[in-house]
Amino acid sequence: KMTIQDKRILVTGGAGFVGSHLCERLVELGAKVVVIDNFSTGKSENLNNIKDDIEVIVGDISEYGQVDKAVEGCDYVFNLAYPYGVDGLGLHQAYIDTGVQGTFNLLKASTIHKVKKLVNVSSVSAYGIVTEPNGDRLKKRISEDMSGRHFLHYGITKLSGENYCKIFPTSFGLDTLSLRYFYVYGPRYATYDHSALIKFLTRCKEGKDLKLFGDGLQLRDYTYVSDVVEGTIQSLNCRGNGEVYNLSGGGESNIVDLAKLVIKTTNADVDIKRITERDLVFDDEWVKIPFRGGVTKLTDEGWVDERNYVADISKANKDFGYKPKVSLEQGVKKMWEWLNEQS
Repeated sequence: KMTIQDKRILVTGGAGFVGSHLCERLVELGAKVVVIDNFSTGKSENLNNIKDDIEVIVGDISEYGQVDKAVEGCDYVFNLAYPYGVDGLGLHQAYIDTGVQGTFNLLKASTIHKVKKLVNVSSVSAYGIVTEPNGDRLKKRISEDMSGRHFLHYGITKLSGENYCKIFPTSFGLDTLSLRYFYVYGPRYATYDHSALIKFLTRCKEGKDLKLFGDGLQLRDYTYVSDVVEGTIQSLNCRGNGEVYNLSGGGESNIVDLAKLVIKTTNADVDIKRITERDLVFDDEWVKIPFRGGVTKLTDEGWVDERNYVADISKANKDFGYKPKVSLEQGVKKMWEWLNEQS
């Protein structure tokens, strides 16, 4: 098993939610951590616990010159830079600049500077909408060989980054792999996170009713941040042949049950309200889907979310021993305790 003691490791987006947790763990394991972040969504206070132990470069991975400097001398690269949550469904450029151009820049610089492995962080959104052949919600866990109908600008740039990672091992001799994170939550979560779990917890804290979009029966697989951090580091031990891996919490919950769990954990005096109106909030004048509600399709009953996103994590388990430890109940409890320490 690989040791990362004294290895120089670049974390792009290291001041972000997951990135900052990854940096803390790498420092604990004795790595020399370098962060590059443009602080568009990352926060310097996320790195407060380790600021004296790491090197921070304020820079943007979409600029090749900055990437070249940051990558030089590094043994490993973890790519977590992404303007997550900023653009929604709108016609914006930032996802392409970071997700496509930025990923390519890192791959190129890592090849030139002989980096041992690049771990690219992708997302469940790279699947698109995967359904049963008749259009019903998927009845089984989603595995890496499946793909669906794409509708998210965000998801397509993630998929594109994965595809670039696939050509580098054979064509350029750089070991790479991509990790599809499923609904990560935990302390320091991004404030514009659109996940139902984060929204439910913050609304309970404010004593506001929980809003449910669609029928609430869509399934999700939430992942506590410490689990994805361990999986991300463990992935250095597998062959870097461009493979894609799911990382998730290994559980499943529909959104109605999730709302009930959050109310039970927080003991909040709130109700669950269904949003049935046909006009939800649209990101901009061009967008035809009100995705802030997480819905994908307009039916006679109103908008619904066709996606069941519950991960099959057997491949990550087999290839690098990934095993999530924090159950949804435990994670929600930890998250609630943290939220209450914040005020």
